[in-house]
Amino acid sequence: MSDTALHVVPAELLESLARTDAAVAWELLRATSARVRALVGSVRMLVFMDLRQRVSHRLVELAFRQPAGSALVAEVSQQDLADLVGSPRTSIARILADLREDGIIRTVPRGIQLLSPERLVPNRLAVTAD
Repeated sequence: MSDTALHVVPAELLESLARTDAAVAWELLRATSARVRALVGSVRMLVFMDLRQRVSHRLVELAFRQPAGSALVAEVSQQDLADLVGSPRTSIARILADLREDGIIRTVPRGIQLLSPERLVPNRLAVTAD
């Protein structure tokens, strides 16, 4: 947890600033396009990937947020992972059990360690696990 400050800007004021200040308009465009790209990626994942692929992609995405040189650990619970991929926790538990049995992941106190990330997302990663 960390402290957060919230600033409420009326939509009319923001629209007016965007019309008169190119820097404001550019920042709004940048923020909006980033959200649209993320949304398109999520829709693509839900539509075109099976559950194991969705879980694998999310694990890799979460683990690669770790500092360089540290173990690849996705700091996530089974329920959080289920919520991220839109599936029941029981289905996630089965997939994680299969991945553990295949030697691709292992459960650690902080979450799920990726032992072979290149096997989770074939042809998408050129990395080696530490």
